Amino acid sequence: MLTFQRREALRRLISLTHTASRELKVFAAQNFSHYFKDFPDLEEDVIDSVYDICEDPDAQVTRVSRSCGMTPSHARILGYKAIVSLSAESRKWTRRNTDVLVQLLQSDEPVELKQIQDSLVSHVNLDPAAAIGVLCDHCSLDPDLTAEEKEDREKLRKLVLFFLANTAKKAIVAHFRGPSSEVEQVFRDGLVKAISGADVQETELIVKELLLPLGSYNPRSEHGDELLRSLLDKVKLTYSDLKSKPGPISLAPLHPYLSLLEYVAIVKRAADPGPLLRFYSMALIGKMALQRLDQSSQLNIIQRLADILPVSEEERLKQPNSGASQELNSLRNTVVDACPHILEVSISDVVLTDIRVHNFE
Repeated sequence: MLTFQRREALRRLISLTHTASRELKVFAAQNFSHYFKDFPDLEEDVIDSVYDICEDPDAQVTRVSRSCGMTPSHARILGYKAIVSLSAESRKWTRRNTDVLVQLLQSDEPVELKQIQDSLVSHVNLDPAAAIGVLCDHCSLDPDLTAEEKEDREKLRKLVLFFLANTAKKAIVAHFRGPSSEVEQVFRDGLVKAISGADVQETELIVKELLLPLGSYNPRSEHGDELLRSLLDKVKLTYSDLKSKPGPISLAPLHPYLSLLEYVAIVKRAADPGPLLRFYSMALIGKMALQRLDQSSQLNIIQRLADILPVSEEERLKQPNSGASQELNSLRNTVVDACPHILEVSISDVVLTDIRVHNFE
C-alpha cells in the first residue's frame, strides 16, 4: 500500500510540472528526488519534467509567486538544482543530465548561468569520468554534423572550453590520480581530439592552460608525443591548403601553430623534437619549398629552425646509439645539406632589404 501511495505521489508531482503555476512546478522539482530511485519505469518522465522546468520561460506568475519573490529565473534555477539531485540518486543519468546542462551554458542570465555552472561542477564531483567525457565531447566536431549543427557546436565549444579553464578547472584537477587514471585519461584524450577542429585561440587554451600543466606531460612521455602529432597534423593540413594556391606562400596563418609546436617540444620539452625537425626538413627547407615562400616566411622558418636544432642535438647526444638519435642525426645532415640554399635565401633577403632601405633614403 505504501509503495502504491508513493508511486501515485510521484505521478502527481510529474503532473504538476505541466500546470501553468510556477510555485507548483517548483514544489515538484524540490520533491522528485524523494521518490525518483524507487520507480525506474517513471524515471524518464521525471527527467523530462525537470528539463521542462529548466526551459519554461512562460509559467504563470500568480499572486502567491509574486509575494514569495518567485520569478521565472528562480523556477529555472531550482530546476537546475533538481537535475543535480536526480543524478545523485541515480548515476546512470549523469551523462544525459550533464549534456543538458552544457547546452544551457548559452544562457544570458548571469544568476542562472552561475547555477548552471555550479550544477555542472556538482556533476564532475558526482561522476568525474562521465561528466568530463561529456564536456570534452562538446569540444570536438563530428564530421557528420550539418553546417548549422557545426556552427552551433563551435559556439558552444568556446563556452565549454572557457568553463573548463576557469570555473571547473579546480574541481576537475582534484579528481586526477596520475597519468594512468581514468579521469585524467578521459580529459587528456578528449582535449587532444578537440584540437583538430579548434581555432587558434582555442588551441592555445587547450595546450597551454589545460593540457601541459597535467602530470601526463611532465616529465616527457608518449602523451607529449601524441600532442605534438596532433598539432603537426593540423599544421600539415593547413600548409597543404596554402601550397595549393598560386603565387608566393605566406605562412602567417601557420605562425601561431608553429609557435605552439615549439612551445611543446622546445620550450616545455614535453615531446620528442624529432617529428618537428622532420617536418621542417622534409616540407619547408628544400630549395623549391623555400623559393615558394614569401620573404618574411623564409626568414621566419630559418629563425625557427635555429631554435629547434640545438634542442634536437641535446636529445641526440643523450642516447647517441638509439634509433631516435640516429634519426635526429640523419635529419641534422639533411639540414646541413640544405644550408647552401638556406644561405642563398638569407643573403638574397638581406640584399633586397638593403636595396629597399637605400632607395628609401
